Amino acid sequence: WNARPYRSRHNLTTSPVRHIVVLEPKPSNLITNQQDCIREIKGFQDYHMGEPRNWDDIAYNFMLCNDNDDQQQIYIGRGWTYAGAHCKGYNERSLVKVTLEL
Repeated sequence: WNARPYRSRHNLTTSPVRHIVVLEPKPSNLITNQQDCIREIKGFQDYHMGEPRNWDDIAYNFMLCNDNDDQQQIYIGRGWTYAGAHCKGYNERSLVKVTLEL
C-alpha cells in the first residue's frame, strides 16, 4: 500500500501475544475498490503520524478490507513483531486488526 516510512519501532514484549484487539472503525469514505481502501489506510497513517499525535507509524498491525470482488485483502501496518499504538497498557503485548467494511 506504499506506506510512509516509520520513524521508529518497538518490539512486542510477549511472544506469542495473548491478546488480539479487533477494531471496526467506520470508513470516512465509501470503499468500493482497492484504491478506496488504500486511500483510507493512508488517511489513518497520516492521522496517526501527523499533528498533534506524532506517533512513529500507523497504530495498527494489520488492516483487512473488503475491496476486491467480495474478497478481503490484508494490508500490513506494523506487522507481527512490532508493538502497535492502539490500546494503552496492551500495545507491547497484543496485536491489533482493523476491519474496514464496504
